[in-house]
Amino acid sequence: MKFKSYCVLSVLCSCMSVWASDFSVGVVDTKSILKQSSRLKEASSQLKSQFSARNEALLAERKTLMNDVKRSHQEAPVLSAQKKAALESSLLKREQTLRQKQLAFSQQVMKAQQAVMGSVYSDLKGIAAKLAKAKHLSLVLDQNGEVLYVNPTYNLTQSVQQQFK
Repeated sequence: MKFKSYCVLSVLCSCMSVWASDFSVGVVDTKSILKQSSRLKEASSQLKSQFSARNEALLAERKTLMNDVKRSHQEAPVLSAQKKAALESSLLKREQTLRQKQLAFSQQVMKAQQAVMGSVYSDLKGIAAKLAKAKHLSLVLDQNGEVLYVNPTYNLTQSVQQQFK
């Protein structure tokens, strides 16, 4: 994504002399905006409350399993080989099941976070585009160099595509 941004920026800069009088750039500090965003803080709080009960349940299950493993190590010397093998197998299955639950949980949390961030970032780009049009800006960049908006007049995609064939 950054490579794409730098390519766009380099093409635009090389053509700057042609467009110098019409070309203007705006910069947005999205990190700062997101840090101060009450909307993002509220969404984060909602995600925490949405997933906290399940997280606590998984932590409790992990603690119980660890206690059972500890107890099995203490009881191992007095168990028959058959009971010891059955206990170890049972504990191993419980651990594998718990890992699968934790992985699924992590994936669900990540998916929810990505959905929230996608929505927030999409709205941020929309606002940047709206302000760019109102202020007659040709290009709006994030401070990290990502293009948030580019005036369609400067989009060379079709021309490049035709010559690329």
